[in-house]
Amino acid sequence: MDRRRFLSTAALAGVAAASGCTRSTTEGKNEPEAVKPAGTPEQPAEANSVETKLVETNSAEAKPAQASSGPIGSFEVSDQAYAPTTVDDGVDWYDLKDLPIEGRGWAGQERPEGNPFCRFPKRWMDSPDIPDDVKALANNTTGMAFRFRTDKSPIMLRYELRGEPNHKLHWPATGTSGLDLYARDEKGVMRWYDNTKPGTVVMQNVFKDIPPADREYLIYFPLINGLRRIELGLPQGASMKVVLPKQPPIVIYGSSVANGGCASRPGMACTAIISRRLNMPYLSLGFAGCGRMEQSMAELLAELDASVYILDCVPNMWCEWIPQRFNPFIKALRKKRPDVPIVMVEDAIAPHSWLNAKRAEHHRKKHEAQRAEYAKLQKEGIKGLFYVEGDHLFPEDGEGSVDNVHPTDYGFMRHADIIGAAVRKALEG
Repeated sequence: MDRRRFLSTAALAGVAAASGCTRSTTEGKNEPEAVKPAGTPEQPAEANSVETKLVETNSAEAKPAQASSGPIGSFEVSDQAYAPTTVDDGVDWYDLKDLPIEGRGWAGQERPEGNPFCRFPKRWMDSPDIPDDVKALANNTTGMAFRFRTDKSPIMLRYELRGEPNHKLHWPATGTSGLDLYARDEKGVMRWYDNTKPGTVVMQNVFKDIPPADREYLIYFPLINGLRRIELGLPQGASMKVVLPKQPPIVIYGSSVANGGCASRPGMACTAIISRRLNMPYLSLGFAGCGRMEQSMAELLAELDASVYILDCVPNMWCEWIPQRFNPFIKALRKKRPDVPIVMVEDAIAPHSWLNAKRAEHHRKKHEAQRAEYAKLQKEGIKGLFYVEGDHLFPEDGEGSVDNVHPTDYGFMRHADIIGAAVRKALEG
């Protein structure tokens, strides 16, 4: 059977009964507990506390739904001229904090003092309705990027990170704290050129050996670290034009996977891959361990003008939270954004689930619970919803994860194939 990787209404018509996913006392004792930050509710640990489903597949079912090629979005060169902030030893330096940054929502609103690349404006960082652990992670620059055209090379960067460049045992510094440079080729495809190799908090990098030509570039910011400052350097007198999207971004909210964990570099995060394939910007509200579907986060998310929302929260939610939070969150978002499609993603079944029956059973319960809530939304007639199964988000060869939770680059390519197909379908209407 050639099974689609995102489900139709008919596929879920019979999944409206209770899923039986409440944890028993015995089951709860066997699950590792997360560290609970002060003032926040108990939550599941993202790594190693989530268990997955035993899946039997054949080669036909395992085949991912590839996102078809062809541009959906488009970009244009801004008419506004930007002068260098400083000129130093034959280099024009542009302070990027004052320029349009992709993935930095709430444009024009005040940011926290000394933190121009915070993902939230100051009023949300000051709000008591936003959990403290989410606020802390809002300092990360995941999903942010700067897009520009220039006719000269080399391209230089100097920047200061908010924290030490490598603080994850399973995630390289090039992903947590590095910057990626992409360039648009003669066929219109954004292609990777090189990245920074962060070794200290304050860095300067030169991308050399690029043939001078009028060309579009894209710089992705770090995934789990933040930036205090960043400057773009070009040979003195080079043109520098900001390139802007002509449509709202793809907005993703959810877990550390939405945060980009554990891509080897920023451009290999799932939504970054999808956005390049669809020729669109994206904005990430991924918060490692903290994508829990609080109502305040639905209110925050609804303020953003989006082309499509992707929700990847279930990895951070206890099973019994799903019937409590899932549909109220969707309804709150739909009330404020009635026409924006919403893509809902199940948690991915871990590669070792074929041998780990306990983890497999927990994932089975989560999938049943989420599908039951989706079926209720469908029965109520809520439109513009798209559902992505978690059964095959990792490749069937078992080589797509670094820790049975977070994708490698290979795993993110597979995620982008399947989730990207649903996003394309949502955008095409």
